[in-house]
Parts: sequence; structure tokens; C-alpha cells
Amino acid sequence: MFEIKKNCFLLASLCMPLLAQAQPDSRTLVHCGHLVDSIRGKLLQKQTVVIAGGKNVRLEEGYALSRANDTVVNLKEHTVMPGLMDITRT
Repeated sequence: MFEIKKNCFLLASLCMPLLAQAQPDSRTLVHCGHLVDSIRGKLLQKQTVVIAGGKNVRLEEGYALSRANDTVVNLKEHTVMPGLMDITRT
């Protein structure tokens, strides 16, 4: 029995680096009920802003599905205006 546990531990130890490499970096998905597109002058509905590495990577129509290590911000009931920052102190 001890030999089986030892072999399983060894196999798991060898596979961990491979699993770590297979996982992509985490992303933040902002699900927006409405999104202001100031470039085109439109109000878009049901959009997802994908943020990776601290930058807006892309905009997807609809609500994108999250992966296991993603963070989802649910703003489906709100209007979002990218680039607008709240810099007030409380």
C-alpha cells in the first residue's frame, strides 16, 4: 500500500509543472448591462470587457464564460463607461 501512495505522489509531483504551464494567466471579466462606446457614439448592450495583465484586452458581445481562475465583475444591471475613473477620496 505504501508503494502505491509513493508512486501516486511521484506521478503527481511530475505532473504539477505541466499543469501550471497549461493554465493561462487569470483575467478579469466585467459583464456590463450597458456599455458606452464613446468612439462610435453608441450605447451597447450585454458586453464583456476582458482585462488581462492590468489592461483592457478586448470587448466581447454578450457575457463571456469565465475560466476557473478568472474573476467576474457582475455589472449586468449597470451602465459602464470605460476610461472614466473615480478619483475622489473618502
